Amino acid sequence: PLVGGDYPKIKGDQMLYWIFNDNFAPHTETGGIPLKVEVHASAYAFTCPNATNTDSAINYTTFYNYKVFNRSTNAYNNCYIGNWTDYDLGNAYDDAVGCNPSRNLSFCYNFDNDDETNIGYGLNPPMIGNTILNGPPANTNDGIDNDNDGNIDENGEKCLMTSCINFQNNSTVYGNPFNATHIYNYLQAKWKDGVPLHFGGNGYDTIATNLTNFMYSISLPFDTNCWFNSASADLRSVQGTGPFTIMPGASFDYDFAIVYARNDTAVSPSATLFQQLFDNADKAKVWFDNNTFSSCLEINANIDETKKDEPNKLFVFPNPAQNTVSFQLEKSQVVVSYNIYNMLGDAVITNNIVSTNSIDISELNSGVYFLTIKDKNGKLYNNKFVKR
Repeated sequence: PLVGGDYPKIKGDQMLYWIFNDNFAPHTETGGIPLKVEVHASAYAFTCPNATNTDSAINYTTFYNYKVFNRSTNAYNNCYIGNWTDYDLGNAYDDAVGCNPSRNLSFCYNFDNDDETNIGYGLNPPMIGNTILNGPPANTNDGIDNDNDGNIDENGEKCLMTSCINFQNNSTVYGNPFNATHIYNYLQAKWKDGVPLHFGGNGYDTIATNLTNFMYSISLPFDTNCWFNSASADLRSVQGTGPFTIMPGASFDYDFAIVYARNDTAVSPSATLFQQLFDNADKAKVWFDNNTFSSCLEINANIDETKKDEPNKLFVFPNPAQNTVSFQLEKSQVVVSYNIYNMLGDAVITNNIVSTNSIDISELNSGVYFLTIKDKNGKLYNNKFVKR
């Protein structure tokens, strides 16, 4: 930006932006059919050379936002989105991986204190992690703690890291995926053949006992008494987020951050290094949730900026619905009336005295309907749903 001139509204102090979709060319990697999904992606970062030790992690953290659109005419259920990460932390052949569910964090570290070869970090190597910050709305009353905060089915719950699995760089049943089914299985913490992730060992056991969604999960700073990875050749990590539903024309935001930790006196692996990475992941979450990113970049455009209030979203669930459908505003307001319209624009259900957010739709025919609600200030909110 030039002093005294206009500049684009961006995230962070520097941002990259790109758009992609899955409907342009054949899916030669997976053989899957196009979903007609479009993604508006941005990668952004902040700079603050004068940051205190508490906030210095801002200079080593990158943030990512995927705005995902369903451009098809199909309602998709049991959807998953996820991060595939081949960490390759310097020399990839002495890396170890793990995850911390409570922080929605996958991470990679050196299993000895010397990251050898000319591509390694040498002594006291760093750690790196990927923490999920925001995701699609969770399915209502699914009985799952989708955001790993210890609460189930809370209002406005989002799907964050609902699974984390690590596979090897080979062609075995716990190796590289070769088709869409393999990838869908990995997003659900299942192996390529559909066998669920097993706690312990390499995570593979055809006996369906002691199952888990999180491979090499470490809650405390490095603990040799827990299930951990003692270094394997070139492991890849998949963080799954789901299941969720996305309707035709709908969209959601998926946000994550890459965090980093290194200490010239802390050996790898050690409780000190783990705690530093965990603290940096916590800071990224606080900065994101409160929009309080540390930045020392001063931009003077000589204009006064007026921010508009963010729109209040209307959520309709379950969607599709069969006998009843419920609604909720993202920002709580008193609802005084609602109408449900069919595809022809006819009002099929009207209520001018609202005492509950649940609506009986059992008498409606199957199809697509539009719900319009009005709050006490006369403002209208709209969303659509499918009646089975």
